[in-house]
Amino acid sequence: MKNLLHRAIRDCPQTCPQTCQKKFSGWLAAWLAVCLLANLATAQTTGFTYQGKLTDAGNPANGSYDLQFKLFDTLAGGAQQGATLVRPSVAASAGVFTVTLDFGANVFGGADRYLEIGVRPAGSGSGYTLLAPRQPITSAPYAIQTLNAQQLGGLPANRYVATDASGNVGIGTTNPLSKLTVQGGGYGLTHTAGAVTLGTFVTTAAGGSAGFGTQSNHPLNFFTNGGSAQMTLDTNGNFGIGETVPTTKLHVVNRTPGFSAIYGESASGRGVYGKSTSSRGVYGESASSEGVFGISASGTGVSGFSTSSSGVYGQSAAASVTAAGVYGKGTGSGSIGVIGESNLGSGVGVLGVSTSPTGFGMYARNNFGGRAIFAEGDVAQSRASNGLVKAMLYVNPFLPADRYIVRCYNGVTGASTGNCGFTVTRSFSYPGHYTVTFGFQVDDRFVSVTPHESNNNVSNYGASFRFESSGNALYVNIWRSDLSINEIIGDNYRFNDASFMVIIY
Repeated sequence: MKNLLHRAIRDCPQTCPQTCQKKFSGWLAAWLAVCLLANLATAQTTGFTYQGKLTDAGNPANGSYDLQFKLFDTLAGGAQQGATLVRPSVAASAGVFTVTLDFGANVFGGADRYLEIGVRPAGSGSGYTLLAPRQPITSAPYAIQTLNAQQLGGLPANRYVATDASGNVGIGTTNPLSKLTVQGGGYGLTHTAGAVTLGTFVTTAAGGSAGFGTQSNHPLNFFTNGGSAQMTLDTNGNFGIGETVPTTKLHVVNRTPGFSAIYGESASGRGVYGKSTSSRGVYGESASSEGVFGISASGTGVSGFSTSSSGVYGQSAAASVTAAGVYGKGTGSGSIGVIGESNLGSGVGVLGVSTSPTGFGMYARNNFGGRAIFAEGDVAQSRASNGLVKAMLYVNPFLPADRYIVRCYNGVTGASTGNCGFTVTRSFSYPGHYTVTFGFQVDDRFVSVTPHESNNNVSNYGASFRFESSGNALYVNIWRSDLSINEIIGDNYRFNDASFMVIIY
């Protein structure tokens, strides 16, 4: 840079041959050669170095001079551009002087500019003598590059960036539609810190689509007001609201007590709808309140449907009968808190499960004198479980054999028509002897056999049973005595056919 400055000074009379001579104050004749150089500081500014040479009667001038500089838009006359610059007490040595001028960037819009110079002895207080003609502002090294900025890579700049009269900026287009328009398919705007890259993407393939996200393998966070992430889309496609590490396709967390994580409302359809082909369509979890809560003015508050798993699944860790995984409450007369429905032969409307030996799969409570459980229809239970009747039948052996079973109920299968899956055979060789087959094991259950007393009040009937070897049937014996109970002595009784009932618990 130092060599460049020396070279510029040395070459100045040849590169800027414009001269002017004037008489001022009756004693000084000046000869001026002008050369404009770019500021050689480490960063480009709007100032530039102005260097010239003064002569007195053909000899280089020495001493101090006050110099005045004005910028015009024409060689003569015209309008002044920018401010008037005064440089007092400028030293000239062997006629050479150097000043720094800064008219600002606004005066150099690309049109021609001419510099008018006035000179007087330093501190004389007299008027300035104008040197004519005005000197044209020629290109300096940085200014040459500024002219080249109208091109990018040797091509017109508007091939890449263009602005319109409204201040809209276009990249790849000369007709921007907004403050910033990027024209072209693929990635448009890209913000990168090296390993992490954010970008926009537009394509016309497959009908067209557009996207915004990370180009690198990193999650995309959404935030407001310069705060932390409020929503996160991770690299697995899981989306978290209030959760930066989502574990499901939609993971919503509200850590403010008393407020719902998800609120859905609809005037006629479903407020929240979830569907899954193998797992839970909607999953709700709460440490202190309802995991899923639904309200409906006319329809269903919470409705669940599944083709292979649970339609509605609730779980609660609280040791309270009012903080259930699924809690239903009917507040109106005749209203229903929870309703389950199944229209398939093997389907289940409501299922309760407990894995604790002291827990309850389903718990019903009524502390006000009403019914804790009401079943409109038959109630069934697995054979090995306790609490409900496993079988009930009324047998009349005086009817045809295919009608021995008058009425029945199978508590295992829930059947209550026909023979309910039971069979009764009668021994014609031994009156009062019957075999009742149930189709499931009964020798580990509780049995009650009751004969049906005849209309003759003096007749007494009794019954006994034993388990058949298969364990699935009973041998039932009905006996009768024509004597009163106090008169039964020894074998004074005999087996006799009679109607009877059997209940298996």
